[in-house]
Amino acid sequence: MAPCKKWYMVFRGRWTGVFNSWDDCSPSVNGYSGNSYKSYQTFEEAYVAFEKSSPRAQEPFMTKQMRALTMNVEIANLMLKMQFLLHLFRHRDGS
Repeated sequence: MAPCKKWYMVFRGRWTGVFNSWDDCSPSVNGYSGNSYKSYQTFEEAYVAFEKSSPRAQEPFMTKQMRALTMNVEIANLMLKMQFLLHLFRHRDGS
């Protein structure tokens, strides 16, 4: 008899969320200190566990470099908005 398919919920790992096979799940948890995961018999059970997990478990994993890049993009967007507002202020018609 073929083994039952399992679904995996990774609560703490390189990537978090629901995975449909151990082959997809294992890179997220193997070698990751403090990993936390559990197998479920159905997708629904795994998804309910995901929904009940802490918001932190639902955030994608980001390296320090990815966070720095994201911060740089956010700063650049704010600077562009400020430049646009300054342009509008300088070129108002005064009426």
